[in-house]
Amino acid sequence: VRVLPCVKSFPNKDSWETERDVFMTPGMRHENILRFIAAEKRGSHPEAELWLITEFHERGSLSGFLKGNTISWSELCHIAETTACGLAYLHEDVPQQKGEGPKPAIAHRSAHKPPRLQIRQETLVCSDELLPHGGALLTRCPVDEYMLPFEEEVGQHPSLEDLQEVVVHKKMRPTIREPWLKHSGLAQICESVEECWDHDAEARLSAGCVEERIAQIRRLTATIAPPTSENNTLLGSSVAPVPMVTNVDLPPKDSSI
Repeated sequence: VRVLPCVKSFPNKDSWETERDVFMTPGMRHENILRFIAAEKRGSHPEAELWLITEFHERGSLSGFLKGNTISWSELCHIAETTACGLAYLHEDVPQQKGEGPKPAIAHRSAHKPPRLQIRQETLVCSDELLPHGGALLTRCPVDEYMLPFEEEVGQHPSLEDLQEVVVHKKMRPTIREPWLKHSGLAQICESVEECWDHDAEARLSAGCVEERIAQIRRLTATIAPPTSENNTLLGSSVAPVPMVTNVDLPPKDSSI
C-alpha cells in the first residue's frame, strides 16, 4: 500500500524534539493514532528546518471537514467512538510486547488549538482531549447551524489566553443546544460529553469509558431515524464512515482545566 507523506514544520527545537520523542515512544503504532514516518533536521542552526513526517490524509482535519460537510448520526457515532479508542490507547500503560519496550501513559493537552483530528477514507485520527470535540461533532450532526465551541464568546481563532479565560477562569463549557436533546441518541451523547468536561477532574469519564458508552448508544439507537429535518440534507450520507486516529502534539504550559 502506498503511503503519502505529510510534513509538519516546527518553529523551535524544543517543541520539535518533544513531539518527535512522543511519536518515537515504543508501542505507538495503533489503528487510531496518526502514523509517524520520520523526523528530519535540514540545515544548520539557527536556520535549520525542523520537520516531522507523518502519513497524509487527503480529507484533512476534522475541523476543516465539518466546515464543509454535515455528518449522519451513524458517522457521528463512528467518529466519536474511534476518537475515544485512540485516546484510550494513548492514556493506557502498555506492557512490553513483541520485542518492543513498554508504552507509558500519554496525555495530550493542547486544548487551545483547533481539533487536531485527521480523517482518512476508512479511519479518523484524533489528538486532543474531549473538551472541544463533543460540541464540534454535535453541531455538525444536521439539526442545527454549525459553530465551533466557544465561537460566540471568543470567535473562530481564539488564542490560548482567550480559552484559558473562558474555560479555566470563567468555568464555561460549550453550549448544549436544545435541538440536540430531541434525538434520544444525541441526548445520551450530550450527557456523556458533559461528564467528560466536569469541573471535578476526578469525576470525568475516561476515554475507555467514552468508547464503551458510544458503542452502547450506537447499538441502542440503531433503529432510530437520523436527526434530520425537511430543511436539512445529509450531505455526509455519500461519505463512507470515518473512524478516528490520534495525533500527538506538544502540550501547552498552564493549560489545566
